[in-house]
Amino acid sequence: MRLVLAGLALTASVVACSPARLRLAAPDVPEDVAWIALLGENDTTAFADGTGLLPWRPPVEVELDGSAEGRFWLYAFRTEDLAGFELPSEAELARAKIRFAKSTDAILPAGWVGSGVRVEDSVSLSVAEDPPLISAPWLPACPQLLEEGKEGYADLRCAPPCHASVRQLGCGLEIDLGACSFPEVSGGLDGRGRFTSKGEVIQSCDLLPSSDEYVAALSCVGGLAGPAQCRLELHDAVQGEPFRVESRRIHGAPVMSPSAHFLAHRRGYLTGMVLLDDSVAVGGHGGSSSGYGCDSSPPVQSEVVFLDQESLETVTTTTLSDCLTALGPHPSGGVLVAVGVPAAQVLTHISASGEFVRSVELPTEIEDTEVVAVDIVAFRGRVAVLVVDMPVLNTSPAPSYLLIYDEALAEPPLISAPLTRYSDRMVAADLGLAVINRDSDELLVFDEQARLLRRDPYDDPCGLGPLRSWWLSAEPGLGSLVSFGLGSSGALGRLSGDRPYACVWGTYFEGPATSYAAVRATSDSPHLVVGLNTEDGRDLALLTRFDFTSGRFIQPSQVVGKGVISEAKRDRVGRLWFLLPEDDLVVRAE
Repeated sequence: MRLVLAGLALTASVVACSPARLRLAAPDVPEDVAWIALLGENDTTAFADGTGLLPWRPPVEVELDGSAEGRFWLYAFRTEDLAGFELPSEAELARAKIRFAKSTDAILPAGWVGSGVRVEDSVSLSVAEDPPLISAPWLPACPQLLEEGKEGYADLRCAPPCHASVRQLGCGLEIDLGACSFPEVSGGLDGRGRFTSKGEVIQSCDLLPSSDEYVAALSCVGGLAGPAQCRLELHDAVQGEPFRVESRRIHGAPVMSPSAHFLAHRRGYLTGMVLLDDSVAVGGHGGSSSGYGCDSSPPVQSEVVFLDQESLETVTTTTLSDCLTALGPHPSGGVLVAVGVPAAQVLTHISASGEFVRSVELPTEIEDTEVVAVDIVAFRGRVAVLVVDMPVLNTSPAPSYLLIYDEALAEPPLISAPLTRYSDRMVAADLGLAVINRDSDELLVFDEQARLLRRDPYDDPCGLGPLRSWWLSAEPGLGSLVSFGLGSSGALGRLSGDRPYACVWGTYFEGPATSYAAVRATSDSPHLVVGLNTEDGRDLALLTRFDFTSGRFIQPSQVVGKGVISEAKRDRVGRLWFLLPEDDLVVRAE
Protein backbone atom coordinates (compact mmCIF):
# COMPACT_ATOMS: atom_id res chain seq x y z
CA MET A 1 0.00 0.00 0.00
CA ARG A 2 1.50 3.36 -1.07
CA LEU A 3 0.59 6.58 0.76
CA VAL A 4 1.36 10.09 -0.46
CA LEU A 5 1.21 13.00 2.05
CA ALA A 6 1.22 16.47 0.55
CA GLY A 7 1.15 19.86 2.27
CA LEU A 8 -0.53 21.02 5.45
CA ALA A 9 -3.93 20.22 3.96
CA LEU A 10 -2.58 16.66 4.09
CA THR A 11 -4.07 15.08 0.99
CA ALA A 12 -2.80 11.61 0.15
CA SER A 13 -3.17 8.87 -2.41
CA VAL A 14 -2.79 5.22 -1.55
CA VAL A 15 -2.11 2.71 -4.27
CA ALA A 16 -2.75 -0.94 -3.42
CA CYS A 17 -2.62 -4.11 -5.50
CA SER A 18 -6.06 -3.13 -6.77
CA PRO A 19 -6.78 0.09 -8.65
CA ALA A 20 -8.69 1.50 -5.62
CA ARG A 21 -7.26 4.74 -4.29
CA LEU A 22 -7.57 6.12 -0.71
CA ARG A 23 -7.61 9.84 -0.05
CA LEU A 24 -6.77 11.33 3.40
CA ALA A 25 -7.48 14.87 4.59
CA ALA A 26 -6.32 16.41 7.91
CA PRO A 27 -6.29 20.21 7.88
CA ASP A 28 -5.69 20.46 11.68
CA VAL A 29 -2.11 19.22 11.68
CA PRO A 30 -0.02 21.87 13.52
CA GLU A 31 2.37 23.92 11.42
CA ASP A 32 5.40 23.16 13.62
CA VAL A 33 5.25 19.37 13.09
CA ALA A 34 8.72 17.86 12.48
CA TRP A 35 7.95 14.12 12.35
CA ILE A 36 4.98 11.91 11.54
CA ALA A 37 3.96 8.26 11.69
CA LEU A 38 0.89 6.53 10.29
CA LEU A 39 -0.73 3.46 11.85
CA GLY A 40 -3.73 1.57 10.59
CA GLU A 41 -6.20 -0.93 11.96
CA ASN A 42 -8.19 -3.46 10.01
CA ASP A 43 -11.95 -3.74 10.31
CA THR A 44 -11.63 -5.87 13.48
CA THR A 45 -9.73 -3.00 15.18
CA ALA A 46 -6.56 -5.09 15.35
CA PHE A 47 -3.20 -3.60 14.39
CA ALA A 48 -2.62 -4.00 10.67
CA ASP A 49 0.31 -1.87 9.59
CA GLY A 50 2.40 1.16 10.42
CA THR A 51 5.30 3.30 9.30
CA GLY A 52 8.45 4.30 11.02
CA LEU A 53 9.08 7.83 12.22
CA LEU A 54 9.30 10.01 9.13
CA PRO A 55 10.53 13.59 8.78
CA TRP A 56 7.72 15.95 7.85
CA ARG A 57 8.92 17.46 4.59
CA PRO A 58 5.84 17.42 2.39
CA PRO A 59 5.20 15.80 0.07
CA VAL A 60 6.26 12.47 1.67
CA GLU A 61 5.88 8.99 0.23
CA VAL A 62 5.83 5.91 2.49
CA GLU A 63 5.16 2.21 2.05
CA LEU A 64 2.54 0.28 4.02
CA ASP A 65 2.87 -3.48 3.57
CA GLY A 66 -0.30 -4.54 5.40
CA SER A 67 -4.00 -4.29 4.71
CA ALA A 68 -5.22 -1.44 6.91
CA GLU A 69 -8.83 -0.94 5.99
CA GLY A 70 -10.45 0.17 9.27
CA ARG A 71 -9.37 3.19 11.32
CA PHE A 72 -6.24 5.16 10.51
CA TRP A 73 -4.16 7.10 13.06
CA LEU A 74 -1.72 9.85 12.17
CA TYR A 75 0.76 10.75 14.93
CA ALA A 76 2.54 14.08 14.54
CA PHE A 77 5.56 15.18 16.60
CA ARG A 78 7.06 18.57 17.26
CA THR A 79 10.78 18.87 17.92
CA GLU A 80 10.15 19.48 21.63
CA ASP A 81 8.04 16.29 21.87
CA LEU A 82 11.17 14.27 21.14
CA ALA A 83 13.63 16.46 23.05
CA GLY A 84 15.91 14.41 25.26
CA PHE A 85 15.84 11.28 23.08
CA GLU A 86 18.94 10.14 21.19
CA LEU A 87 17.29 9.56 17.83
CA PRO A 88 18.78 7.04 15.37
CA SER A 89 19.50 8.08 11.81
CA GLU A 90 16.59 9.03 9.56
CA ALA A 91 17.02 5.76 7.69
CA GLU A 92 16.81 3.73 10.92
CA LEU A 93 13.84 5.75 12.16
CA ALA A 94 12.04 5.03 8.89
CA ARG A 95 12.77 1.28 9.11
CA ALA A 96 11.80 0.87 12.81
CA LYS A 97 8.02 0.69 12.67
CA ILE A 98 5.93 2.51 15.22
CA ARG A 99 3.46 0.22 17.02
CA PHE A 100 0.55 0.50 19.40
CA ALA A 101 2.03 0.24 22.90
CA LYS A 102 1.53 -2.67 25.23
CA SER A 103 0.96 -1.87 28.90
CA THR A 104 4.64 -2.48 29.69
CA ASP A 105 6.15 -0.59 26.73
CA ALA A 106 7.94 2.73 26.90
CA ILE A 107 5.77 5.45 25.38
CA LEU A 108 6.51 7.67 22.40
CA PRO A 109 4.69 10.95 23.15
CA ALA A 110 2.97 12.61 20.21
CA GLY A 111 2.09 16.30 20.09
CA TRP A 112 -0.94 15.80 17.85
CA VAL A 113 -2.96 12.73 16.87
CA GLY A 114 -5.63 12.52 14.22
CA SER A 115 -7.85 9.60 13.35
CA GLY A 116 -10.51 8.71 10.85
CA VAL A 117 -12.40 5.73 9.47
CA ARG A 118 -12.22 4.75 5.83
CA VAL A 119 -15.39 5.49 3.89
CA GLU A 120 -15.10 4.03 0.39
CA ASP A 121 -11.94 5.62 -1.02
CA SER A 122 -11.35 8.43 1.49
CA VAL A 123 -10.54 9.11 5.16
CA SER A 124 -11.04 12.45 6.90
CA LEU A 125 -8.67 12.78 9.85
CA SER A 126 -9.71 14.93 12.83
CA VAL A 127 -8.20 15.45 16.27
CA ALA A 128 -8.38 12.13 18.10
CA GLU A 129 -9.93 11.87 21.55
CA ASP A 130 -8.22 9.34 23.82
CA PRO A 131 -5.89 7.93 21.09
CA PRO A 132 -3.97 4.68 21.60
CA LEU A 133 -0.51 5.12 23.05
CA ILE A 134 2.36 4.13 20.79
CA SER A 135 5.89 2.83 21.20
CA ALA A 136 9.02 2.44 19.08
CA PRO A 137 11.76 -0.21 19.19
CA TRP A 138 14.53 2.39 19.54
CA LEU A 139 13.09 3.99 22.71
CA PRO A 140 15.28 3.66 25.82
CA ALA A 141 13.95 1.80 28.86
CA CYS A 142 11.76 3.90 31.13
CA PRO A 143 12.78 4.65 34.74
CA GLN A 144 11.44 2.41 37.49
CA LEU A 145 9.64 4.92 39.71
CA LEU A 146 7.95 2.32 41.94
CA GLU A 147 8.70 -1.28 42.76
CA GLU A 148 7.34 -3.45 39.97
CA GLY A 149 3.72 -4.42 40.53
CA LYS A 150 3.62 -3.14 44.12
CA GLU A 151 0.92 -0.64 45.00
CA GLY A 152 2.19 2.76 46.02
CA TYR A 153 0.29 5.94 46.62
CA ALA A 154 0.33 9.43 45.23
CA ASP A 155 -0.64 12.94 46.22
CA LEU A 156 -2.20 14.81 43.32
CA ARG A 157 -1.62 18.44 44.22
CA CYS A 158 -4.13 20.14 41.99
CA ALA A 159 -7.20 22.13 42.94
CA PRO A 160 -8.68 20.55 44.91
CA PRO A 161 -5.84 18.37 46.22
CA CYS A 162 -6.51 14.69 45.87
CA HIS A 163 -5.05 11.32 46.77
CA ALA A 164 -4.56 8.18 44.71
CA SER A 165 -3.12 4.70 44.73
CA VAL A 166 -0.64 3.97 41.95
CA ARG A 167 1.00 0.90 40.42
CA GLN A 168 3.79 0.54 37.84
CA LEU A 169 3.99 -2.47 35.51
CA GLY A 170 6.93 -2.14 33.17
CA CYS A 171 6.52 1.33 31.71
CA GLY A 172 2.80 1.39 32.38
CA LEU A 173 1.47 3.52 35.21
CA GLU A 174 -2.04 3.04 36.63
CA ILE A 175 -3.38 5.78 38.91
CA ASP A 176 -6.61 5.06 40.80
CA LEU A 177 -8.38 8.33 41.61
CA GLY A 178 -11.57 6.67 42.82
CA ALA A 179 -11.23 8.18 46.29
CA CYS A 180 -11.22 11.60 44.60
CA SER A 181 -14.36 10.97 42.52
CA PHE A 182 -12.26 10.85 39.35
CA PRO A 183 -11.85 7.90 36.97
CA GLU A 184 -8.73 5.79 36.84
CA VAL A 185 -5.88 7.19 34.77
CA SER A 186 -3.64 4.80 32.85
CA GLY A 187 -0.71 5.62 30.65
CA GLY A 188 2.96 5.02 30.08
CA LEU A 189 6.41 6.40 30.78
CA ASP A 190 9.01 7.13 28.16
CA GLY A 191 12.75 6.85 28.61
CA ARG A 192 12.91 10.31 30.21
CA GLY A 193 10.24 9.49 32.78
CA ARG A 194 7.65 11.62 30.97
CA PHE A 195 4.15 10.27 31.58
CA THR A 196 1.51 10.29 28.86
CA SER A 197 -2.04 9.15 29.57
CA LYS A 198 -5.13 8.33 27.56
CA GLY A 199 -7.50 9.95 30.03
CA GLU A 200 -8.86 13.42 30.51
CA VAL A 201 -7.89 13.92 34.18
CA ILE A 202 -4.12 13.94 33.56
CA GLN A 203 -2.71 14.15 30.04
CA SER A 204 1.05 14.62 30.25
CA CYS A 205 3.60 14.92 33.04
CA ASP A 206 7.35 15.61 33.15
CA LEU A 207 9.59 13.94 35.72
CA LEU A 208 10.89 16.34 38.36
CA PRO A 209 14.19 16.14 40.27
CA SER A 210 14.23 13.64 43.13
CA SER A 211 13.59 14.61 46.74
CA ASP A 212 13.67 13.01 50.17
CA GLU A 213 9.94 13.79 50.48
CA TYR A 214 8.83 11.38 47.77
CA VAL A 215 10.04 8.56 45.52
CA ALA A 216 9.31 10.55 42.39
CA ALA A 217 7.29 13.59 41.35
CA LEU A 218 5.70 14.55 38.06
CA SER A 219 4.68 18.00 36.88
CA CYS A 220 1.44 17.60 34.93
CA VAL A 221 -0.50 19.73 32.48
CA GLY A 222 -3.78 19.25 30.69
CA GLY A 223 -6.94 17.58 31.84
CA LEU A 224 -7.69 18.42 35.47
CA ALA A 225 -4.77 20.85 35.61
CA GLY A 226 -5.93 22.72 32.50
CA PRO A 227 -3.34 25.20 31.27
CA ALA A 228 -1.81 25.37 34.76
CA GLN A 229 0.46 22.79 36.28
CA CYS A 230 -0.20 20.35 39.09
CA ARG A 231 2.10 17.87 40.77
CA LEU A 232 1.78 14.14 41.21
CA GLU A 233 4.03 13.00 44.07
CA LEU A 234 4.62 9.24 44.20
CA HIS A 235 5.41 7.23 47.32
CA ASP A 236 6.27 3.60 47.89
CA ALA A 237 3.68 1.39 49.50
CA VAL A 238 3.59 2.07 53.21
CA GLN A 239 5.19 -0.46 55.49
CA GLY A 240 4.67 -1.35 59.12
CA GLU A 241 3.99 -4.25 61.38
CA PRO A 242 0.32 -4.77 62.21
CA PHE A 243 -0.85 -3.92 65.69
CA ARG A 244 -1.20 -6.75 68.18
CA VAL A 245 -4.81 -6.26 69.19
CA GLU A 246 -6.95 -7.62 72.01
CA SER A 247 -10.46 -6.44 72.71
CA ARG A 248 -13.25 -6.82 75.23
CA ARG A 249 -16.96 -6.34 74.56
CA ILE A 250 -18.33 -4.93 77.78
CA HIS A 251 -21.95 -6.04 77.58
CA GLY A 252 -22.03 -8.37 74.58
CA ALA A 253 -24.43 -5.98 72.89
CA PRO A 254 -25.06 -6.07 69.11
CA VAL A 255 -23.47 -3.45 66.89
CA MET A 256 -25.58 -0.31 66.57
CA SER A 257 -26.50 1.36 63.33
CA PRO A 258 -23.84 3.97 62.55
CA SER A 259 -24.29 7.54 63.71
CA ALA A 260 -24.86 9.96 60.88
CA HIS A 261 -23.05 12.78 62.69
CA PHE A 262 -21.12 11.36 65.58
CA LEU A 263 -19.55 14.63 66.68
CA ALA A 264 -22.84 16.46 67.06
CA HIS A 265 -24.92 13.49 68.20
CA ARG A 266 -22.68 10.99 69.96
CA ARG A 267 -24.44 7.78 70.79
CA GLY A 268 -23.60 4.24 71.77
CA TYR A 269 -23.38 1.74 74.60
CA LEU A 270 -20.25 3.36 76.10
CA THR A 271 -19.65 6.94 77.22
CA GLY A 272 -16.00 7.26 78.18
CA MET A 273 -12.75 5.58 79.22
CA VAL A 274 -10.15 6.47 81.87
CA LEU A 275 -6.79 4.70 82.31
CA LEU A 276 -5.85 4.18 85.97
CA ASP A 277 -2.69 2.61 87.39
CA ASP A 278 -3.64 -1.02 86.87
CA SER A 279 -7.14 -0.87 85.49
CA VAL A 280 -9.20 0.86 82.84
CA ALA A 281 -12.54 2.39 83.82
CA VAL A 282 -15.25 2.31 81.18
CA GLY A 283 -18.54 4.15 81.50
CA GLY A 284 -21.55 2.49 79.93
CA HIS A 285 -25.29 2.16 79.95
CA GLY A 286 -25.74 -1.41 81.12
CA GLY A 287 -26.09 -2.82 77.61
CA SER A 288 -28.62 -0.21 76.48
CA SER A 289 -27.85 2.42 73.89
CA SER A 290 -28.07 6.09 74.67
CA GLY A 291 -27.97 9.23 72.60
CA TYR A 292 -25.91 12.32 73.26
CA GLY A 293 -26.89 13.78 76.63
CA CYS A 294 -28.85 10.65 77.60
CA ASP A 295 -31.84 11.64 75.52
CA SER A 296 -33.30 8.13 75.50
CA SER A 297 -36.73 7.61 77.01
CA PRO A 298 -37.01 6.36 79.66
CA PRO A 299 -33.50 7.33 80.83
CA VAL A 300 -31.23 4.33 81.20
CA GLN A 301 -29.25 3.34 84.28
CA SER A 302 -25.49 3.38 83.90
CA GLU A 303 -22.39 1.80 85.35
CA VAL A 304 -18.63 2.12 85.50
CA VAL A 305 -16.85 -1.14 84.72
CA PHE A 306 -13.25 -1.49 85.94
CA LEU A 307 -11.18 -3.87 83.75
CA ASP A 308 -7.77 -5.29 84.60
CA GLN A 309 -5.31 -3.81 82.11
CA GLU A 310 -3.50 -7.12 81.63
CA SER A 311 -6.32 -9.66 81.38
CA LEU A 312 -9.18 -7.33 80.36
CA GLU A 313 -11.29 -9.16 82.94
CA THR A 314 -13.77 -7.23 85.10
CA VAL A 315 -12.34 -6.23 88.47
CA THR A 316 -15.42 -4.50 89.81
CA THR A 317 -18.53 -2.68 88.61
CA THR A 318 -20.12 0.42 90.12
CA THR A 319 -23.81 0.87 89.32
CA LEU A 320 -25.20 4.37 88.90
CA SER A 321 -28.83 5.28 89.43
CA ASP A 322 -29.11 7.48 86.36
CA CYS A 323 -27.71 7.99 82.88
CA LEU A 324 -23.98 8.74 82.60
CA THR A 325 -23.11 11.61 80.25
CA ALA A 326 -19.38 12.12 80.89
CA LEU A 327 -16.47 10.34 82.54
CA GLY A 328 -12.97 11.60 83.33
CA PRO A 329 -10.04 11.23 85.75
CA HIS A 330 -9.89 12.69 89.26
CA PRO A 331 -6.62 14.50 90.13
CA SER A 332 -5.98 12.26 93.18
CA GLY A 333 -7.02 8.99 91.54
CA GLY A 334 -10.19 7.20 90.55
CA VAL A 335 -12.75 8.68 88.19
CA LEU A 336 -15.32 11.44 88.00
CA VAL A 337 -18.71 10.79 86.45
CA ALA A 338 -21.53 13.14 85.49
CA VAL A 339 -24.94 11.46 85.66
CA GLY A 340 -28.53 12.61 85.26
CA VAL A 341 -30.71 14.51 82.85
CA PRO A 342 -30.01 18.17 81.95
CA ALA A 343 -32.28 19.48 84.70
CA ALA A 344 -30.58 17.44 87.45
CA GLN A 345 -26.96 16.43 86.97
CA VAL A 346 -24.58 15.18 89.65
CA LEU A 347 -20.79 15.09 89.57
CA THR A 348 -19.46 12.08 91.52
CA HIS A 349 -15.97 10.96 92.51
CA ILE A 350 -15.53 7.15 92.42
CA SER A 351 -12.34 5.56 93.74
CA ALA A 352 -10.19 3.13 91.73
CA SER A 353 -11.77 0.30 93.73
CA GLY A 354 -15.25 1.38 92.65
CA GLU A 355 -16.41 3.10 95.87
CA PHE A 356 -18.32 6.39 96.01
CA VAL A 357 -16.23 9.21 97.51
CA ARG A 358 -18.18 12.47 97.04
CA SER A 359 -20.99 13.90 94.95
CA VAL A 360 -21.99 17.48 94.14
CA GLU A 361 -24.83 18.86 92.09
CA LEU A 362 -23.83 20.51 88.85
CA PRO A 363 -25.53 23.82 88.17
CA THR A 364 -28.84 22.98 86.53
CA GLU A 365 -29.04 26.30 84.73
CA ILE A 366 -26.36 28.63 83.43
CA GLU A 367 -27.64 31.90 82.01
CA ASP A 368 -31.17 30.46 81.94
CA THR A 369 -30.22 27.37 79.91
CA GLU A 370 -30.26 23.71 80.87
CA VAL A 371 -26.88 22.09 80.44
CA VAL A 372 -25.44 18.60 80.35
CA ALA A 373 -21.80 17.63 81.03
CA VAL A 374 -19.99 16.21 77.99
CA ASP A 375 -16.33 16.05 79.07
CA ILE A 376 -14.28 15.99 82.29
CA VAL A 377 -10.54 16.63 82.59
CA ALA A 378 -8.11 16.62 85.54
CA PHE A 379 -6.28 19.91 85.17
CA ARG A 380 -3.40 21.22 87.32
CA GLY A 381 -4.88 19.78 90.50
CA ARG A 382 -8.34 20.98 89.52
CA VAL A 383 -11.33 19.53 87.72
CA ALA A 384 -12.58 21.02 84.48
CA VAL A 385 -16.10 20.12 83.35
CA LEU A 386 -17.34 21.04 79.89
CA VAL A 387 -21.12 21.46 79.66
CA VAL A 388 -23.39 22.08 76.68
CA ASP A 389 -26.78 23.72 76.32
CA MET A 390 -28.80 20.57 75.70
CA PRO A 391 -32.10 22.05 74.46
CA VAL A 392 -30.25 24.07 71.83
CA LEU A 393 -28.10 21.09 70.87
CA ASN A 394 -31.20 19.13 69.94
CA THR A 395 -31.98 21.67 67.22
CA SER A 396 -28.70 23.36 66.31
CA PRO A 397 -25.04 23.74 67.40
CA ALA A 398 -25.10 24.81 71.04
CA PRO A 399 -23.12 27.17 73.25
CA SER A 400 -20.85 25.58 75.84
CA TYR A 401 -19.59 26.49 79.31
CA LEU A 402 -16.45 25.67 81.25
CA LEU A 403 -16.84 24.84 84.95
CA ILE A 404 -13.74 24.54 87.14
CA TYR A 405 -13.79 22.88 90.59
CA ASP A 406 -11.07 22.32 93.12
CA GLU A 407 -9.92 18.79 93.87
CA ALA A 408 -12.35 18.46 96.79
CA LEU A 409 -15.33 19.35 94.56
CA ALA A 410 -16.34 22.22 96.82
CA GLU A 411 -19.59 23.91 95.85
CA PRO A 412 -20.24 26.06 93.95
CA PRO A 413 -17.65 25.72 91.16
CA LEU A 414 -14.69 28.06 91.41
CA ILE A 415 -15.28 29.36 87.91
CA SER A 416 -18.11 29.27 85.39
CA ALA A 417 -16.96 30.64 82.01
CA PRO A 418 -19.11 30.82 78.87
CA LEU A 419 -17.49 29.61 75.65
CA THR A 420 -20.37 31.02 73.53
CA ARG A 421 -19.92 28.38 70.85
CA TYR A 422 -20.24 24.62 70.64
CA SER A 423 -17.32 22.73 72.19
CA ASP A 424 -17.43 19.15 73.38
CA ARG A 425 -13.82 18.02 73.86
CA MET A 426 -10.91 19.15 76.02
CA VAL A 427 -7.34 18.06 76.64
CA ALA A 428 -4.98 19.07 79.44
CA ALA A 429 -1.45 20.08 78.43
CA ASP A 430 1.45 21.90 80.04
CA LEU A 431 0.62 25.07 78.17
CA GLY A 432 -2.97 25.08 79.41
CA LEU A 433 -6.39 23.55 79.05
CA ALA A 434 -7.14 23.21 75.34
CA VAL A 435 -10.72 23.15 74.08
CA ILE A 436 -11.83 22.45 70.51
CA ASN A 437 -14.41 24.93 69.31
CA ARG A 438 -16.16 23.06 66.53
CA ASP A 439 -18.49 25.82 65.32
CA SER A 440 -15.66 28.04 64.18
CA ASP A 441 -12.84 25.46 63.88
CA GLU A 442 -10.51 27.00 66.42
CA LEU A 443 -8.49 25.94 69.44
CA LEU A 444 -8.95 27.80 72.73
CA VAL A 445 -6.31 27.52 75.48
CA PHE A 446 -7.17 28.53 79.08
CA ASP A 447 -5.21 28.73 82.31
CA GLU A 448 -6.47 27.33 85.63
CA GLN A 449 -8.54 30.46 86.15
CA ALA A 450 -10.30 29.92 82.80
CA ARG A 451 -8.57 32.99 81.38
CA LEU A 452 -8.10 32.71 77.65
CA LEU A 453 -4.37 32.41 76.93
CA ARG A 454 -4.55 32.03 73.18
CA ARG A 455 -6.95 31.47 70.33
CA ASP A 456 -5.77 29.54 67.29
CA PRO A 457 -8.32 29.89 64.51
CA TYR A 458 -8.31 27.30 61.83
CA ASP A 459 -8.32 29.63 58.84
CA ASP A 460 -7.73 26.99 56.18
CA PRO A 461 -4.07 27.86 55.48
CA CYS A 462 -3.53 24.74 53.41
CA GLY A 463 -6.64 24.79 51.28
CA LEU A 464 -8.10 21.78 53.07
CA GLY A 465 -11.67 22.98 53.08
CA PRO A 466 -13.97 22.79 56.13
CA LEU A 467 -12.78 20.29 58.69
CA ARG A 468 -15.05 17.26 59.01
CA SER A 469 -13.27 16.24 62.20
CA TRP A 470 -10.16 16.99 64.17
CA TRP A 471 -8.59 15.78 67.36
CA LEU A 472 -6.02 16.82 69.94
CA SER A 473 -3.22 14.94 71.62
CA ALA A 474 -1.01 16.32 74.40
CA GLU A 475 2.07 14.96 76.17
CA PRO A 476 3.14 15.93 79.72
CA GLY A 477 6.32 17.98 79.72
CA LEU A 478 6.37 18.71 75.99
CA GLY A 479 4.42 21.96 76.12
CA SER A 480 2.83 21.27 72.77
CA LEU A 481 -0.36 20.03 71.23
CA VAL A 482 -0.73 17.90 68.15
CA SER A 483 -3.97 18.12 66.21
CA PHE A 484 -5.13 15.66 63.62
CA GLY A 485 -7.83 16.76 61.19
CA LEU A 486 -9.65 15.58 58.11
CA GLY A 487 -10.93 18.28 55.80
CA SER A 488 -13.40 18.10 52.96
CA SER A 489 -10.50 17.41 50.60
CA GLY A 490 -9.23 14.62 52.83
CA ALA A 491 -6.16 16.55 53.96
CA LEU A 492 -4.51 16.51 57.38
CA GLY A 493 -2.97 19.15 59.62
CA ARG A 494 -0.76 19.63 62.70
CA LEU A 495 -0.81 22.25 65.42
CA SER A 496 2.10 22.87 67.78
CA GLY A 497 1.23 24.60 71.01
CA ASP A 498 3.64 27.53 70.96
CA ARG A 499 3.58 28.25 67.23
CA PRO A 500 0.97 29.28 64.65
CA TYR A 501 -0.91 26.66 62.74
CA ALA A 502 1.54 24.68 60.63
CA CYS A 503 0.33 22.48 57.82
CA VAL A 504 1.50 19.08 56.66
CA TRP A 505 -0.29 17.82 53.59
CA GLY A 506 -1.30 14.21 53.17
CA THR A 507 -4.37 12.04 52.86
CA TYR A 508 -5.57 8.66 53.88
CA PHE A 509 -4.63 6.45 50.94
CA GLU A 510 -7.08 3.55 51.26
CA GLY A 511 -10.38 5.32 50.72
CA PRO A 512 -12.67 7.95 52.24
CA ALA A 513 -12.58 7.95 56.05
CA THR A 514 -13.26 10.14 59.07
CA SER A 515 -11.27 10.29 62.30
CA TYR A 516 -12.57 11.05 65.80
CA ALA A 517 -9.53 10.05 67.86
CA ALA A 518 -5.74 10.02 67.66
CA VAL A 519 -2.91 9.52 70.15
CA ARG A 520 0.88 9.78 69.87
CA ALA A 521 2.51 6.37 69.53
CA THR A 522 5.02 7.28 72.27
CA SER A 523 5.63 10.49 74.21
CA ASP A 524 8.48 11.54 71.88
CA SER A 525 7.27 9.95 68.64
CA PRO A 526 6.41 11.94 65.50
CA HIS A 527 3.78 9.29 64.80
CA LEU A 528 0.10 9.44 65.66
CA VAL A 529 -1.93 6.28 65.92
CA VAL A 530 -5.22 7.29 64.36
CA GLY A 531 -8.66 5.78 64.72
CA LEU A 532 -10.63 5.98 61.47
CA ASN A 533 -14.17 5.18 60.44
CA THR A 534 -14.77 4.21 56.82
CA GLU A 535 -17.18 6.21 54.68
CA ASP A 536 -17.87 3.44 52.19
CA GLY A 537 -20.98 1.94 53.82
CA ARG A 538 -19.11 -0.80 55.67
CA ASP A 539 -18.80 1.33 58.84
CA LEU A 540 -15.48 -0.25 59.82
CA ALA A 541 -13.31 1.01 62.67
CA LEU A 542 -9.65 1.15 61.59
CA LEU A 543 -6.27 1.82 63.16
CA THR A 544 -3.34 3.24 61.22
CA ARG A 545 -0.21 5.33 61.81
CA PHE A 546 0.34 8.88 60.64
CA ASP A 547 3.68 10.73 60.64
CA PHE A 548 2.79 14.31 61.51
CA THR A 549 6.24 15.64 60.55
CA SER A 550 5.92 14.50 56.92
CA GLY A 551 2.14 14.35 56.63
CA ARG A 552 2.18 10.68 55.58
CA PHE A 553 0.34 7.60 56.62
CA ILE A 554 3.03 5.00 57.19
CA GLN A 555 1.07 1.83 57.85
CA PRO A 556 -1.82 0.02 56.15
CA SER A 557 -5.01 0.23 58.17
CA GLN A 558 -6.19 -2.57 60.42
CA VAL A 559 -9.82 -3.35 61.20
CA VAL A 560 -10.52 -3.49 64.95
CA GLY A 561 -14.31 -3.31 65.08
CA LYS A 562 -17.31 -1.42 63.80
CA GLY A 563 -18.45 2.17 64.08
CA VAL A 564 -16.61 5.16 65.45
CA ILE A 565 -13.44 5.09 67.56
CA SER A 566 -14.30 7.88 70.00
CA GLU A 567 -11.28 7.84 72.34
CA ALA A 568 -7.59 6.97 72.04
CA LYS A 569 -5.23 6.85 75.03
CA ARG A 570 -1.78 5.52 75.96
CA ASP A 571 -1.08 3.83 79.30
CA ARG A 572 2.03 4.11 81.47
CA VAL A 573 3.76 1.14 79.75
CA GLY A 574 3.06 2.38 76.23
CA ARG A 575 0.05 0.30 75.24
CA LEU A 576 -2.70 2.03 73.30
CA TRP A 577 -6.39 1.90 74.20
CA PHE A 578 -9.40 2.72 72.05
CA LEU A 579 -13.12 3.02 72.78
CA LEU A 580 -15.79 1.99 70.24
CA PRO A 581 -19.15 3.12 71.70
CA GLU A 582 -21.35 1.74 68.94
CA ASP A 583 -19.65 -1.67 69.05
CA ASP A 584 -19.64 -1.88 72.88
CA LEU A 585 -15.92 -2.52 72.58
CA VAL A 586 -12.65 -1.66 74.35
CA VAL A 587 -9.54 -2.33 72.23
CA ARG A 588 -5.94 -2.63 73.45
CA ALA A 589 -3.20 -2.40 70.82
CA GLU A 590 0.59 -2.75 70.96
